[in-house]
Amino acid sequence: RVSESRVVTLQLQQTVRLDFTVGGGLTERVTVTAESPLVDPKETAGALRIDSEQVNNLPLSGRVFSDLALLDSSVQPSAPGVYFGERGSVFTVNGQSGRSNSFLVDGLDNNDQVSGTTLNAFYSQQVIDQFVLLTHQYSPEFGRASGGVLNIVTRRGGNEPGWEAFLQGSAAQWNQPGELVESLPETETSRDTVSRYQTGFNISGPIKKDRAFWFLAYEHMEFEDLIPYTGVRRENVGDVDAAAGGRFMAPASDDNLFLRTDFNLGTSNTLMVRLSADDRETEGINVGGVMTPESGFLIEEQDLSLAASLTSVLSPTLILASRVLAAQSSCYQYAISGRPGVARPSGGFGGNTLCLQDREEDRFRGVEGLTWRRGALTVKFGL
Repeated sequence: RVSESRVVTLQLQQTVRLDFTVGGGLTERVTVTAESPLVDPKETAGALRIDSEQVNNLPLSGRVFSDLALLDSSVQPSAPGVYFGERGSVFTVNGQSGRSNSFLVDGLDNNDQVSGTTLNAFYSQQVIDQFVLLTHQYSPEFGRASGGVLNIVTRRGGNEPGWEAFLQGSAAQWNQPGELVESLPETETSRDTVSRYQTGFNISGPIKKDRAFWFLAYEHMEFEDLIPYTGVRRENVGDVDAAAGGRFMAPASDDNLFLRTDFNLGTSNTLMVRLSADDRETEGINVGGVMTPESGFLIEEQDLSLAASLTSVLSPTLILASRVLAAQSSCYQYAISGRPGVARPSGGFGGNTLCLQDREEDRFRGVEGLTWRRGALTVKFGL
């Protein structure tokens, strides 16, 4: 009997049917080659699929992988300056609010409870294996979103040791200001260009060949963004000769650590355990347009999460997935100015109305899912 080995690649949320023939030896062989169909008749949801190769090769400002969601025509960026200093674009799906989306990482909830607009814990581009953005008609197992669902799977190690490192950036001397920035008076800063740099690495390998693996990644980001504004500052109110507007330098930093381990427990069980931590600070929120630096505020956020997932193949048609998440988050927000806020058509100044917020969140989530499949029928139960 002649047999051939085949490699079948399954992407996130994809289903493939394989037909095997068991019997006597082959006396004749016919090979048929065809292109994959453009439309999957078993898939009803609208989805944008991005794998790790696309994440690494497509140009991304700031290495924010979730910005790739904007490749879908039904996804649009939200208006800037209306949220809370998220790293990356806040996007809207099918006209819904930026707070109508849901974010999942390795099958577990990762929604930001402060703004409700983005990932609660940020993940470096280098730890993303693939993600799917569901835009409409997705199955009830997701829910909790009238907009889109961003479902992310993180990278894992393998039998072959490997490492990667990167360094990228742009010095202020390498950039040129635009006409608007040059026309504004030098107020809080004399700088007229931005600077930014990022660096990081990842290492992976086996703990025990074919049985256990690990993947470690770290990334540091530091930006100095220049924010132009056209509003009248407090000290210039009533002075008809004073020039309006100015420049404000808004620094931002982010440190991200990620560790994932995977274990093959026999032939029917796999265990995943991952730890992630993120510490970021963003200044100059709400500054821009008629809003002067006095109207802005600063945000400091810390996130720490521990997640585990156990997948068990109970039978050829029955799969049980158990997931658990323990996380702690904090968000400290305070205004740049302690003076009362004033809003005028010509400019806003004074402390932001949100002024001071100090929030902490402890989160514990457990998810149990049972999948039964027979032929073309798939039934899922969840808790």
